[in-house]
Amino acid sequence: MMAAQITRLLCVMSSKKKDQRIRVLHKENGGLSDARNVAIDKCNGDWITFVDSDDYLALDSIETLYSIVVEREADIAIMRIKMFYENTEPTEKEKSFTTQDLTSEKTLIEMFYQKWFDISAYAKLFRNSLFDNDKRYPKGLIYEDLATTYLLIQKARKVVFTSKIGYYYLLRKNSIDANTYDPKKYFSCTKIIKQLENDYHKTSPNVQKALDCRIVSFLFHVLLSIPNDAKKYKILC
Repeated sequence: MMAAQITRLLCVMSSKKKDQRIRVLHKENGGLSDARNVAIDKCNGDWITFVDSDDYLALDSIETLYSIVVEREADIAIMRIKMFYENTEPTEKEKSFTTQDLTSEKTLIEMFYQKWFDISAYAKLFRNSLFDNDKRYPKGLIYEDLATTYLLIQKARKVVFTSKIGYYYLLRKNSIDANTYDPKKYFSCTKIIKQLENDYHKTSPNVQKALDCRIVSFLFHVLLSIPNDAKKYKILC
């Protein structure tokens, strides 16, 4: 475990002593999806949000998400993400922003086109009931958000989006989004695309068009990271 992650864990455990609503779960490392799924299973609150260990939240990010989701009577609230590089500090958030209601269909279209937000689990607040028995993150796969977020949105009656930046995403050289290739990226990509294609007919023509765009973007992202000497993967693509 990295020093920064250890520091954050110690902060959480210290916070638990001050507030008994905080629960710290200890488990064997099974990957990101497994950790999220265990937390979902243990959660007894009405709302769920996710924060990756290296990232930062604005002080009022959860308050903002919760306020708009309750005020607008929505099932999901989404805010904007700002990325910052390793060894730098995240910049100040925007002072002005807008908030709008979205239908499930409109949310899927905006998400697949990656205009204001993407498929990430973070920077979103989900109603707990959206995670029914089969809505879990696929264990052992990379890009697990692409396989899950759209399913939650399809179940939502209403989604509310704010252009306010409240989540700061750290870019590391060794992150899974870096250009280095791992065969696991390829196998995860093919499996998730098969799932998306199986659910393709369940969406409207406008969503299908946006999904086509997202799949092509996803394929190029993985294909361009494959080294020239990995011919067997290029042939399969």
